[in-house]
Amino acid sequence: MTKEELCAVFSYNIKKFRQGRFSQEALAEEAGLSPQQINGIEGGRKFVSTDSLLKIASALDVEVYQLFVPQDKTPVVIEE
Repeated sequence: MTKEELCAVFSYNIKKFRQGRFSQEALAEEAGLSPQQINGIEGGRKFVSTDSLLKIASALDVEVYQLFVPQDKTPVVIEE
C-alpha cells in the first residue's frame, strides 16, 4: 500500500464512520479538533498526528485500526 492509498483509505473510513452521526463540524468539536483539520483529513490534504488519530477514533467510537482497513478487505475481528 502506498502513502496515497493509505491516506485515501483513512479519509474514506472517517467519512464512512462519521456519516449519519456527525457533521464535520460536530466531529471536530467531539474530537477537540478544528473543522478545518477534519476537512483537510477527509479531503486527503492532511494526515493526522498520533494524538489527533486517537481523538478521532474515540469520537467515532471505533478502534484506531478500523480507520485503516480498506473496504475491499475482510474486517479483522479481535477476540479476547
